[in-house]
Amino acid sequence: MLNHNQKILFCVTGMSPAVVTETLYALTQKKEFIPDAIYVATTAQGKNT
Repeated sequence: MLNHNQKILFCVTGMSPAVVTETLYALTQKKEFIPDAIYVATTAQGKNT
């Protein structure tokens, strides 16, 4: 069943995957946005780092 109130974090990253972790950490520290799901898109080059 689809939940229309689900909080989703969609990140796009390339050669610096640490940006995803840093973003998630910053969001959870303020407790304003804690995602229910995280999706990450990357480049082929970023996938291999």
